[in-house]
Amino acid sequence: MVTESAMINYNAGRLGALADTERKLTGAQERELKKLREASQDFEAIFIKQMLDAMRKTVPKGGIIDGGMAEEIFEDLLYEERAKIMAKSGSLGLADIIFDKYKDSVADSSGK
Repeated sequence: MVTESAMINYNAGRLGALADTERKLTGAQERELKKLREASQDFEAIFIKQMLDAMRKTVPKGGIIDGGMAEEIFEDLLYEERAKIMAKSGSLGLADIIFDKYKDSVADSSGK
């Protein structure tokens, strides 16, 4: 209960801060911030994918049914999509940290 409440407050505060930041910006700055948000999420997705791949390697292969190379390709694509979904949900928070770190420099540089 306490953890859920803290997470809700954190997310509400994060959204409020982002809304305040974006209200004061020009159209070009908003586009640059959107690109930064997407790049941050893409980076987080790559990071999560590498973690999932490392975890998947610890699971022993073998058994009665082995899918071979087709299964490996499907699993890789599946884990890539899962990583993208996890990054967009913001549950890890890495994209938010990257975005917060660079948002001021992007807003300043796009106004020049």
